[in-house]
Amino acid sequence: MMHSKFTKLLFLILPLLFNTNSLFSQASPWGTGSISNQLIGNVVDTTVVFASQSGYGNYGYYPNPNSLLPTYTYDIYIPATYDGTEAYGLVTFINSGNNGGLISSWAQVLDEKKLILIAGDNIGNSINVNIRMGVAMAAVYRLKEVLNIDSTRIYTSGNSGGGRMGSVLAYTYPEWFFGSVPNCGSSYLRQVAQDYETQNPNSHYEYTIPFSNTHLNYVRSFDRRYGILTSFDDFREGDIMNIYHNGMVQDEIKGKFLETAGPHCATTTEHFRDAINFVEHPHISHLMDNFDSNPLVGDGFKSENASVLSGALVMEHSDSSIARAYSRNPFKWNDEKGSIFDTSIQLDSTSYNQNSLFHLALYDYDSPELFCDKIGTECISGLPSIITKIAYNNSSPTLFVVVENPNQSLVSDTIFQAAFSDWYASDTLDIRYHIWNEELRIEFSNHCSTPVISSLAAKLLDDNRSVRIRWDDFALAGSYWGTNDWQKGSLLTFASQNINSASTSTFFSIDHVSIIAADTSNILAVPQEDFFITQAADTLYVDNGFGPYQWYLDNVALPADTSDMMVAVQNGNYTVSLYSGTPCEVVSDTVNVNFTNFSNIDNPFDINIYPNPNAGNFIIESAGNLNVQVLDALGRIVYAAQNIDTLHRVGLKNMASGIYFVRLIQTEGELEYVYTLQVE
Repeated sequence: MMHSKFTKLLFLILPLLFNTNSLFSQASPWGTGSISNQLIGNVVDTTVVFASQSGYGNYGYYPNPNSLLPTYTYDIYIPATYDGTEAYGLVTFINSGNNGGLISSWAQVLDEKKLILIAGDNIGNSINVNIRMGVAMAAVYRLKEVLNIDSTRIYTSGNSGGGRMGSVLAYTYPEWFFGSVPNCGSSYLRQVAQDYETQNPNSHYEYTIPFSNTHLNYVRSFDRRYGILTSFDDFREGDIMNIYHNGMVQDEIKGKFLETAGPHCATTTEHFRDAINFVEHPHISHLMDNFDSNPLVGDGFKSENASVLSGALVMEHSDSSIARAYSRNPFKWNDEKGSIFDTSIQLDSTSYNQNSLFHLALYDYDSPELFCDKIGTECISGLPSIITKIAYNNSSPTLFVVVENPNQSLVSDTIFQAAFSDWYASDTLDIRYHIWNEELRIEFSNHCSTPVISSLAAKLLDDNRSVRIRWDDFALAGSYWGTNDWQKGSLLTFASQNINSASTSTFFSIDHVSIIAADTSNILAVPQEDFFITQAADTLYVDNGFGPYQWYLDNVALPADTSDMMVAVQNGNYTVSLYSGTPCEVVSDTVNVNFTNFSNIDNPFDINIYPNPNAGNFIIESAGNLNVQVLDALGRIVYAAQNIDTLHRVGLKNMASGIYFVRLIQTEGELEYVYTLQVE
């Protein structure tokens, strides 16, 4: 048997090696649109068929594809835009009934996402599971030969019992399938706790094939995505919640639980689109901080009255003070794929005084100055904000969700309020945000009591453990958020304070913070809290892209010097203020300038450098017998010559535009002259 690591690598590259057809135009032999009851022919290159690492799949469980393809027909949907010149994704679908069963509301998403769907006929719930999955897998082998299929965008799906089979097929062959989007039915790789069973209690509906723990870890190593779909009145909703909360979340397998209105197998265009966006989410780790040492990813937090103790960020507010922590990594979420934020909080176990208020806030980060303000406990007038508050003022802490949206005339509106029914002082509360341009879903590890809801856009779902806010259900007209809202990023803050300043309170501690993002472009950087002056002879500059600036000589402001660079004109101690005059203002280190060994005032060598500015070619006209160096803005020597003559030509090839420094040094003695040069 091959070594497991080599086998995994081979399985990863096999689909690519045998996808040579993607290099050429492959028009559909059946046309485009909806095609019914179609035979698709046998697999020609049978070398692509391999045994699964799980012990199931072909050669172990599913029949040989070419024993199925001559007799099983398929329903196929091919977007009208497909002409074979571009690789499209593929969804292999298993229905609960014996018809192939294209879901009409999904067609729009298949078109948008350039996905082909194929669904086997006559493989409903009454057929043996190995045949059902074998027919669906055979379609993948064959369509890879016939059509131009993107090997990195092959997914499984299905309805009800077919959704269970689609899940199992994806687990069986993680080498082939990059995700799964089962609807109203799903399975898992192991038995999970039956907290939310809705039919046949303790039936372990989720457990179809007895995969081993070894195979669970094997599947997890591929980092696949699973968008599992259900509906509010689906009799299988509880079973699917078990899979998500007690399986995927606990095993750190990337899943998303998506509900819509309606009974068993209800689904919509938006429902399916959200699932596809999740399985195609790039999952860029934007911030990961366990508070053990330095953040694993990102720059950590700026804090006030908060400190890292024993692997947690402890919010140490006092009777009158507020503890705050601001993420140094703003993130973006207002797009179709969105972001995932995850944390957990706990009350200080040494004192359960019921007098603490915790805030988790997201602010539209439209200006770096926001990072410097005293924020985190309330919405800011006119600035889009979303704040989750937890008031620990009795034995059942209370949850509030507050929104500020100028586009919808919402001013610090509390749109959701509910007490936790089973979160107590000694418990850790896990909080996860799935947030994107369609909705915010806040998932908790514990449950809420009957809520007070002020808007139809907010719902308490998922057996009272998830708050779902659908933005479009708010909107009075047009989109919910304004066009420019959240476009520069979202600032994440934590804060805690006393409810009653006259009484003792309990600290909150934050165990970890994780932010997974899809879009990391054009995020506004947070202000720097320390920075340094760089010196090149008599020229001083800072390199950070922020402002306004103010330079000082011996602590006296130099009114004319307010850019990121200045030329010193006399000896002394120079500093520069960054964000001068704003709440962010910080002052640099001190640089001492001493003209003993250089001068650019008296020009002792009687030189002339021209032209200036130039394109990198210039002439040094001098008395000769000088050494010359040209330095870039970072002080690096980019050109040097010894004992130059009276007319010396310099050619700097392919030099970036900017400021350079020409240093002329007397060959005998220590006197030197530095000349500032502009290359355009």
